[in-house]
Amino acid sequence: MKRNKWLPMVLAVVAIGVLGGGYMILDQMSREEDEVETVAVPTLSGEIDSIEYTSDTGKVSLVKNGDVWQWSEDAAFPLRQDYPQAMASQAQTIEATSLVRSDGQNLSDYGLDDPAQSILLSSQGDSITCLIGDLNSYTDEYYMMLEGEKEIYTVPSSFPTTFSYGLYDMIEMEQWPVSTVSSVNSVTVEKSDGSSWELTASQEDDEDLSYQVDGKEADDTSAQEYVRNITYLTVSQCVNYKASDSELTTYGLDSPEAILRIRYSDSAEDDSSVSENEVQEITLTIGASNGNDGYYVRIGDSQAVNVMSAEVLDEILSKNAADFEPAEETQSSSGEQANS
Repeated sequence: MKRNKWLPMVLAVVAIGVLGGGYMILDQMSREEDEVETVAVPTLSGEIDSIEYTSDTGKVSLVKNGDVWQWSEDAAFPLRQDYPQAMASQAQTIEATSLVRSDGQNLSDYGLDDPAQSILLSSQGDSITCLIGDLNSYTDEYYMMLEGEKEIYTVPSSFPTTFSYGLYDMIEMEQWPVSTVSSVNSVTVEKSDGSSWELTASQEDDEDLSYQVDGKEADDTSAQEYVRNITYLTVSQCVNYKASDSELTTYGLDSPEAILRIRYSDSAEDDSSVSENEVQEITLTIGASNGNDGYYVRIGDSQAVNVMSAEVLDEILSKNAADFEPAEETQSSSGEQANS
């Protein structure tokens, strides 16, 4: 039987046609997904100037004063502006992904008979309240309706998530100002047992930094590592932005574990010199453990109670003046003890 020489060519053409058709179908599906229209939810016409909702940690109420967002209960609260700005932006034009129904019936099917979250938005005295219901796990969208209205919508999960932050999640945390080893002039350590010692840095011309502890020569490597740990300090959490004297007891800051007094050069240039110009002093008061992975601390005279890493602070607190003796002196002392 002769083999049809045209058969391979025919099959190839058919295959190309099938693949081309499949590509066109996928391309059309992709275009349709890209062209899905959102549903505009009736919202406030004016600029939003007040936001109120309840997070896992309690009620949050924010107001806009001029161009600045503030906590309604205390304008002095150091509020990061990016959080309320994002909330106002999302709420100014609420775009739902679909209108589920417009008769307001069967609210329990959508978790709207007992909403999980309510968001009160205001603008120049006018207000609306967004009620958030259940999550549709298939689409990763939430059911939402406006209080007093019948329409039920679905909105992206990003909408209620934007309004889930607690007040302290949005705080502008204090910054530890000592960032480079070369900027540190001296460190004075005062411990709760009454002991204290001072580490100082010096430098001649272009030579490397050298260190002294209580006026005596110190092991430069050990001393520099100690100072480096101080530069590693960062605030990981603020637990009380304005603690009263009585509240300090709660954090062990009325009778601290230790106090560090650091003199450092606040210079914009990160060079290798220890300048006597623009020398500042910052105090770090170290209180009790937070029971987890940090210590409660105060920076300078601030009323804020923060948390810093226990790992870094334990390394700093474990050192005493004797730990910085030069290696040759340490060996000599050991030899003398052995001979006696």
